[in-house]
Amino acid sequence: MDFSNIKAVVSDMDGVLWRGDEPLPGMVAFFQMLRQRGLPFVLATNNSMKSPSDYVVKLTKLGVPDVREEQIITSS
Repeated sequence: MDFSNIKAVVSDMDGVLWRGDEPLPGMVAFFQMLRQRGLPFVLATNNSMKSPSDYVVKLTKLGVPDVREEQIITSS
């Protein structure tokens, strides 16, 4: 797949990156690729029950450390 024209990524989280507490296949590699290519990203969710800091903790537990709260957009 050619990612050369991509300037940044916005991704949903629940059901796209994981289901429940299980990462979907390729999730960690996806973030490694974004970082290797220097692509900025933000993560979005329509779940207003969790804060950005909750998602930072969850991502760390799932193997994706160093995501900042500013990179998380919730519906609240």
